[in-house]
Amino acid sequence: MAIPGNKKTASIKNKPDSPVDALIAGIQFVLMVIGIAGVATTIFGENGILKYLGRMVTGAQSTSVLIVIPLVFIAIYISRYWFERTFVKSSSAIMGDAAMYTMMAVGAYYLIHYLNTGSFVG
Repeated sequence: MAIPGNKKTASIKNKPDSPVDALIAGIQFVLMVIGIAGVATTIFGENGILKYLGRMVTGAQSTSVLIVIPLVFIAIYISRYWFERTFVKSSSAIMGDAAMYTMMAVGAYYLIHYLNTGSFVG
């Protein structure tokens, strides 16, 4: 037993996006990929943040490192607790959009930086 309106509503849902929507989605994707590449280059590059932090840890006194490690774990725990209490489960879509737009902004920054200097870092 078929319902007469189902074929029409199914065909409406299967319509492709307009060319403008596809172009906007492509630009968003490219900006996000540039943002991820720029952040990865900044962190893992030859003179990146990871190498800098490694030099700081190896050059620091052991007591200061032992103090910082528990503080980092406490900060992570507090921020996770705050995040779970502040943002309810229904707002996860909002946080996903915020993360996407943040990464797009980072991608725009690295794209402009690349166009001006010719590299992601420095």
